[in-house]
Amino acid sequence: ASAYPDFEPERFLEGTMTPVYFGSALRDFGIGHLLEGLARFAPPPRDRAADSRTVSAAEPELTGFVFKIQANMDPNHRDRVAFLRI
Repeated sequence: ASAYPDFEPERFLEGTMTPVYFGSALRDFGIGHLLEGLARFAPPPRDRAADSRTVSAAEPELTGFVFKIQANMDPNHRDRVAFLRI
């Protein structure tokens, strides 16, 4: 707790601070904290411009776009991280 400054939601919304969560989807550890944090602190969805149209945040379908995949960072582990924009 002492390695990082206290979390400030205003700084998160302006893009100058990012909360850090640790967990494991494989072990179902920390996922609840991550989802609770997103629901509590993240801004509401906004309309986004896409190649063929603007995607409305009010559409009933949930979509995500994987914009980065990082793998094999440690040769001793089969690690993979996917970054997803919802």
